[in-house]
Amino acid sequence: MGFLNHFFGTKRLDLDPSYLKKWDEDGYFILEGAFSEREINSFNDHVDRLWSERRSLEPPIVIDFWEGDLNGQRILFKDAPEGSRKLVHKLNNLYIDFEWCRDMCLSPVIVKALKKLMSRDPMIINSLIFEKGSQQPDHFDTYSMPPPEGGNLVVTSICLEDIHPDAGAVHFYPGSHKIPPYIFSDGGVRMTDSSESTAAEEYTRAELKKRNIEKVPFIGKKGDVLFWHAQLYHGGGKIANHDLTRKSLVTHYWSNFTPPPPKKSLKHAESAYYMHRKHPSPWT
Repeated sequence: MGFLNHFFGTKRLDLDPSYLKKWDEDGYFILEGAFSEREINSFNDHVDRLWSERRSLEPPIVIDFWEGDLNGQRILFKDAPEGSRKLVHKLNNLYIDFEWCRDMCLSPVIVKALKKLMSRDPMIINSLIFEKGSQQPDHFDTYSMPPPEGGNLVVTSICLEDIHPDAGAVHFYPGSHKIPPYIFSDGGVRMTDSSESTAAEEYTRAELKKRNIEKVPFIGKKGDVLFWHAQLYHGGGKIANHDLTRKSLVTHYWSNFTPPPPKKSLKHAESAYYMHRKHPSPWT
């Protein structure tokens, strides 16, 4: 805990100025060892228990699959077939129903950092558990979840194990948050029409080249947390060894500003909120 004791006080945030400078210049920073071995193991035990007891699960949690016979499907987690945990997947929004997930996403060390970055209290808008590398194409998070006008969006990724370079690590493009956002035909930054994705990517690639920005992988250790800016261009690397896992908890936060909140928000702890929402519907 020496790292945390140095950077975080018990009553206020003492985030070293160098981290805020990195945030401004590069659009991300990493808190090493933010969670203990015990805390991460406890979280992983909860996830293991959900998998083993999923058939009797009442909340309509959904899981997305990106390979195998289930590729491109979103189904109820309780219906996930035997062996499907080994496939590339994303387990969605456990925070809605499980306090142990909210405790991790809104841990004091994360909330303090988010308040410094947002200048407001944070609110979870979704949580995603990955056990394999996502291999997602490069993108900006504002393509799918831009914050309401006047709000903020910040993302965290907590390493639930040591990340191996061959496991399809997250990568990002330092400084890409300074690229002026691509404006879609409806005048916004949200990608509502996939036919515009090629033009948006061509624009971004040209801007990256002009700025000499190259991608950097995040090879984190168990308990590390990566914070990244809403406009940081990032994606999932190719999995070189499918026997490897890349366990992580990714959480997106909006600032919980009022009046009025973007959707109903519930208080989890002091200065920590989460969005009250329904689970997404399954689709195939």
